[in-house]
Amino acid sequence: MESYNGYTNHLTWLIHLHLTNDFEFYNDLINAYKVSDIEKDDSIGKAKLVSDYLMNLLEDYFYYDETEHDELNNLIYDIICSAILDVDFIQIANNIFDGIEKIN
Repeated sequence: MESYNGYTNHLTWLIHLHLTNDFEFYNDLINAYKVSDIEKDDSIGKAKLVSDYLMNLLEDYFYYDETEHDELNNLIYDIICSAILDVDFIQIANNIFDGIEKIN
């Protein structure tokens, strides 16, 4: 997979773009990191926080109302989850949380 705009790949860049350009997403992530037990140098912990946040967004979107979920939603959700395997969440997390001071 080719790098894109300084990111590991296009999907990593795209997810970073959306998570940092949406005020609510960005603030949710920053606040979650500030109050977490994740150490400043724990890249994997920070990446898991971002990954879990994104997966929760997707699950809420696709399965918010279980009576409305159908096979098409399942297909789209599965395709997105498969594509996400190529995302470099460590790179995203390091870019988002670099320089953020922890509360605890």
